[in-house]
Amino acid sequence: MPNISNAARDIPQLFKPELQKDEKILWSGQPVPQIFSPEDIFLIPFSLLWGGFAFFWEGSVLHELLTKPKAGGLIFMAFWGIPFVCIGLYIIFGRFIFNHWAQKNTFYALTNQRVLILSTYRGRALQALFLDNLPTISKTIKKNGLGTLAFGETQMNLRMGQGGAGFNPYSNRRVAPTPAFANIKDANKVYELIAKQHKKD
Repeated sequence: MPNISNAARDIPQLFKPELQKDEKILWSGQPVPQIFSPEDIFLIPFSLLWGGFAFFWEGSVLHELLTKPKAGGLIFMAFWGIPFVCIGLYIIFGRFIFNHWAQKNTFYALTNQRVLILSTYRGRALQALFLDNLPTISKTIKKNGLGTLAFGETQMNLRMGQGGAGFNPYSNRRVAPTPAFANIKDANKVYELIAKQHKKD
């Protein structure tokens, strides 16, 4: 599937195949891409510690391997360290690239019937919430004017504009993130549109 997240793309057109009878789009948009999220306060120091140890380990093993090429155990240790180096590279650098790409391929729509969240970075995945069954809406507005509308109980692992599972520290299970219009410019406007539709019901 080609990358459809370009400025000329008409976002409402992306949702047309998903619309039901008599359903009309009232608003559509995308998250404003953000490099950092609140959880990076903890993840950045951890990633540097992990990456630093992995790079030091692999570098030490490779140095020993070059000076002692006949040491068979060092070859195993060199291969054993590669996954840890790859993880270190991802959590230090790669995740920021992935998050930006994911945000650029996430689209939002509010209709007269539903809240729609479309992700296209892993195929085509749609989340839909009917307005008449909508759970609690949590509204957060930043100092720069951008806002997030979370539909349901918010999780500590809510990433701004990114889909995907999170991790509950009190459980060994993966938990789904809260559906949200994350990091949008028109948060107050969209919130009022939702409230207006509720009054009509």
